[in-house]
Amino acid sequence: MEDEHSVTSKSPHVVSFSISALLLLGSACGGWILAWWFLSFHRENERLWMVPLGLVIFCAPLLACLSISFSPGSCRRFILSSSAMPPPPPQPTADLERH
Repeated sequence: MEDEHSVTSKSPHVVSFSISALLLLGSACGGWILAWWFLSFHRENERLWMVPLGLVIFCAPLLACLSISFSPGSCRRFILSSSAMPPPPPQPTADLERH
């Protein structure tokens, strides 16, 4: 019998996809704050604190997502997973004769 609280190992692709999805959701929240400010308070120049907050919440998860996806460990994992594919067929070599 398995314990209800046992830890199951997840595929690295599932984990990285989950983290990326959460970061993009956080970025969407920042975009929502900026859109709300623009539609409701831009004309009167009120609640200007929402602009930097929205920009930070919008940009920080995007930068984190990019840094995770292009980190050396992530790139190395991609290269190792693609190396499991069979190599391409060898190119035929032409005999070059000198005249």
